[in-house]
Amino acid sequence: MLFREIARARGVSVEELDRIAENDPEIDLKIDQLAKEIAREGGVVVEGHIAGWILRDIADILIYVTAPLDIRAKRIAERDKLSYSQALEAIRKREESMRRRFKKLYNIDLDSHSHFDIVINTRRISKDKMIRIALAAIEDTDNVYNIKQDKQ
Repeated sequence: MLFREIARARGVSVEELDRIAENDPEIDLKIDQLAKEIAREGGVVVEGHIAGWILRDIADILIYVTAPLDIRAKRIAERDKLSYSQALEAIRKREESMRRRFKKLYNIDLDSHSHFDIVINTRRISKDKMIRIALAAIEDTDNVYNIKQDKQ
């Protein structure tokens, strides 16, 4: 959302801002700092392409939501009124840009999800079911946190 807001404020597309950010790390660093500030407030959900990596020491629970490339392309095509091939190309370009930027900035491997508490593949799971799974995990985490606090 923050990235899209910056793109809108600059009058460029998200794809163009990706290209600009490859040469201007301050864009990603600013967004990541804002995400950290929001996360430190607590009681919030922070969503972002690298939120799970940069917030791993702040977050109570890390949930990675994914879907196969073909399904993501179909969803984006519908959302943004693009052809399937346009959506597929946009995803590939954006993800490659992010891979380069985040590897360079933070040494993040976007394909590694081993530090996430839960990975939810939405290929066959509706948005409502995904939310129920995530909420159940969060509630369980809250219970564990409260038990730990009670024992101290």
